[in-house]
Amino acid sequence: EWAVPVVLPELVSRYDIFRSSDQVNYQLIATVPKLMNAYEDFSAQVSSQEYYYKVDVINVCEVTTAPGTIGSSIWLQKLDASVGYKLRWTKYVEWDSGVEYYVIEKKNSIGNWEEVTRVPGSITDWEEE
Repeated sequence: EWAVPVVLPELVSRYDIFRSSDQVNYQLIATVPKLMNAYEDFSAQVSSQEYYYKVDVINVCEVTTAPGTIGSSIWLQKLDASVGYKLRWTKYVEWDSGVEYYVIEKKNSIGNWEEVTRVPGSITDWEEE
């Protein structure tokens, strides 16, 4: 998800979305029309690594505007624990104000997500007791 440009948003033609696993080599994974400002990457292998994304704004003159902030996914891992589950994830660092907290949720018996707990933004692991 990204913000629409503040300067001359009416000149946006499309958004080109790029993904990287090393923050060096980016591959174009999608192009979306100007009316969209979000994209879901269903081809990412989120159980095996973290990804980095950038969105290029292409204007009606086919010129790419200045780059914005690179975003990243959070890589969540389930580890073996003596009882229950142990989760570990990569820290999200793209917000200037930092992360206040992470919400741990679990699917209930009918398939709905329910909040289990919240952990401070400085913590990147949690174990179910």
